[in-house]
Amino acid sequence: MKESAKGKYPALRIIAAWYKTVGYVVSVIFVIAGLVIAKDDGITGVVMLMGVGALVSFAVFVSIAEIIQLFLDSENNTRQSAEYLKQLVELQAPPSPTPKSEPANPAPAARPKPAIKPVARARKAPASQAESIRSLIKHLHGDGLGPDEIAEELKNEGLPTLTGEPEWTCAQVKAALEAAAK
Repeated sequence: MKESAKGKYPALRIIAAWYKTVGYVVSVIFVIAGLVIAKDDGITGVVMLMGVGALVSFAVFVSIAEIIQLFLDSENNTRQSAEYLKQLVELQAPPSPTPKSEPANPAPAARPKPAIKPVARARKAPASQAESIRSLIKHLHGDGLGPDEIAEELKNEGLPTLTGEPEWTCAQVKAALEAAAK
C-alpha cells in the first residue's frame, strides 16, 4: 500500500526538472552570447553583463527547482512519519475482546466509577515494536521535535519504553537517537 515517493506530485516534479533545465540552457546561452560578442567586438562591459546575467538566471531557475524539491521531500517525510505513527498505534492497540454471551437477567446498571488516572506500569517494548519505536523517534526528531517533545508524545501514545522504565524520559529519547546515529 506504500506508494513510491517518485509517484507523488508528478506535475511538480516535471516543473522542477523544467526549471533546472531552463536555468542551465539560459545560462549557457548567456555565456555563448558573451563569448561571441567578446570575440567580435571586444566589449568587456557587455561580456561582464552577459556573465552576470548567466549567473543570475542560473541561480533563480535552479533555486526555484530546489524549493519545489524541498517541498516534495518535506511532504514525503511528513507522510512517512505519519505512517510510522499509524503502525505504532496499531501495535499499541489492545487485542479486540471476544464477544461474551449476555446473561438472561442482566444486573441493574451500576453507577460509573470516577475516572482515576492509571499508575504507569513498567513495561518493555517487544523487539518487533522496539524497532518501530526507534524509527518513529528518528523521524520525529527529523521533523524538528526535541527529545523532551518526543518523550511527551510517546507518553501520550502510551507506548512502552525500550528499557522497561515506567514512562518515557528525555534521556531515554536521547539514548535512542544516539543509538540510531551509530
